[in-house]
Amino acid sequence: MVEPWRTGGVEGSGCGGEESKRDSYIVSDCDSVGVFYDNQHYTSTPEEAAAAALKAGLDLDCGPFLGLHTEDAVKKGLLSEVDHIDLALANTLTVQMRLGMFDGSTHPYANLGPRDVCIPAHQQLALDAATQGIVLSRTVAPPCLYPPAATAQ
Repeated sequence: MVEPWRTGGVEGSGCGGEESKRDSYIVSDCDSVGVFYDNQHYTSTPEEAAAAALKAGLDLDCGPFLGLHTEDAVKKGLLSEVDHIDLALANTLTVQMRLGMFDGSTHPYANLGPRDVCIPAHQQLALDAATQGIVLSRTVAPPCLYPPAATAQ
């Protein structure tokens, strides 16, 4: 089985542990942690999935999965609150502080809301970015995303 993200062998690799204290945070695609438990069956329990994601260096899950299962992962001894939870919170909150998210209503983005989403100007900007970002390439050989041994399992 091919491992999701970098969930295997990451201790001490810069993706988990103390050396991953950084000036940014890593967020998942929405519900990706739930997907590798519910759909890919990468782990036996949801707590194992939460622990694997946080140990791999994930700081924030776009979805409810970590919020629902991380506390039980800590209680079951699958995850260290100090080594993993505190680090994920520090990474996330540091970026939020740097962005001024705790500065109150003086923050330039403090009053954004639904009226600011999908307005025509933003839709045009997204279309322009997509149009300018199109790249055509010719594939000479079939792409191999994983080594042949990994895909045979």
